[in-house]
Amino acid sequence: RNGSLRVLDVSSNFLVGDETIKDVLDAIHQGCARLEVLNITENCIDGDAISSNGISVRGAEFISSFVSKTPTLTSLKLCLRELNDEGVGSLAVVLSKKACCVSRLDIGGRFGDSGIKILAEALKINRSMKTITISHCQNLTDVGGQVMLSAVDGSESWESATCSNNVLRSVYISERSNATMNKDLVIKLQSLADVDPQRTLQSKVWRYMDNHMGELSNVGLKAKHIPRVICFVNTRGGLDGMYRVLQNCNMQDVVYNRTPNRARMEQIEQENKVLKELLASERESNASLRQENRYLRERTRCCWVPIMKALELWKVLVDMLREL
Repeated sequence: RNGSLRVLDVSSNFLVGDETIKDVLDAIHQGCARLEVLNITENCIDGDAISSNGISVRGAEFISSFVSKTPTLTSLKLCLRELNDEGVGSLAVVLSKKACCVSRLDIGGRFGDSGIKILAEALKINRSMKTITISHCQNLTDVGGQVMLSAVDGSESWESATCSNNVLRSVYISERSNATMNKDLVIKLQSLADVDPQRTLQSKVWRYMDNHMGELSNVGLKAKHIPRVICFVNTRGGLDGMYRVLQNCNMQDVVYNRTPNRARMEQIEQENKVLKELLASERESNASLRQENRYLRERTRCCWVPIMKALELWKVLVDMLREL
């Protein structure tokens, strides 16, 4: 066991094959090492192999399995002569998992547009990848480049604007990669984003809304979302943008929509009404009791007055008899 191991560099080693790399990675996993950097690079990746040993697609699957079981891994370099579209696909499955924390990826092999398409689909879900370097490939054209760009661009539809990758900052295509890609596209991929993910998402959403303001009623926005949308548009686009939103939204649904807050307020108002009725009833009852008490006091006073007068007359009579 070696829990302190953080970096493993297996590059330019002619003796490394499928079984060897499997044994090494299994030992690292069983040793509970918190590996952060993994570099597996074969020599002469763009030429003839010097040795008969090498890592095949099966070995690439071993590596992908190890990556899926190593959440501490943040940097992965995988440049193999036999890394084809299938091998990139197995790696893409791992990158699409929420537990994956790889933020830097450097890949090279004999994959092309098909492998890049699979990787681009994984990037739509991935939330950790920041930089990708393609060191070597085969048959990578503008088709693959556009697919990669669409994974983070977010301009095609509302879904792509809100669900695209907001973390990836650059995809660097090496000049030695044998890619036949338009230079402008290469430059776009190198500078995808330079701000934090939240601001990137807001920029994509605003760009789409600004270009499709008349279609907002068709994107599936619920009425309860409209107030926040209006506030957002007012912040980003000013009054003109806000008026354009209002023209294309059903304001009746906004006004009369029973949002959770409004429903709660109505419930509170109903409870207050019941309490007011109870209070009024209690006040009427108290008033009735006070009236009854006043009546009893008056009756009691009226009963004692004759008695007191009779006592006074009796006293006078007694005094007179004593004088006799």
